[in-house]
Amino acid sequence: MRDTPTSDLLELIALNDTVASFSRLFANTVRYHNWHQCLEILYVEEGFGVAIVDNRHYTMRPGRLFFFPPFTLHKVMVDEQAEAIYRRTIIHLDQHAVLKILRDFPQTRQRLERLSRRGGEAWVADLAHCHHHIDHLFSCYKPPMNGESIASLLIGLFAMRPG
Repeated sequence: MRDTPTSDLLELIALNDTVASFSRLFANTVRYHNWHQCLEILYVEEGFGVAIVDNRHYTMRPGRLFFFPPFTLHKVMVDEQAEAIYRRTIIHLDQHAVLKILRDFPQTRQRLERLSRRGGEAWVADLAHCHHHIDHLFSCYKPPMNGESIASLLIGLFAMRPG
């Protein structure tokens, strides 16, 4: 990695007075290390490559779900053979605001607290076995999402993830 001040790697996510941004898209890979002030959830729908998180390498493939805690350095590299088909869902969320919304859902709140702990490890799961369910879940929500929508989405998503 190049000698760059870590503040230069911060990619500020503008949530514009919302608790989350939600996008499903075909997209080019970001070919540089970056980090955000918020929790990032990445779901790989199509394509393959490597995600590098805190100098650990994870295989990206359809059905992989990644949680990058706030301020966690990461880089996503899509294999050249898969660039034309790479499709992902990305959710950036203000974990502090969402934790308040989830006050009446203690299990979901506790999971989100663990996953969004600053300095915590990234969490990766292979959910290919329930890809159709996740695809349907994501298709039920359209941006911009309000607090109730993001809470509902997280409850549904956490119900499918192990542990």
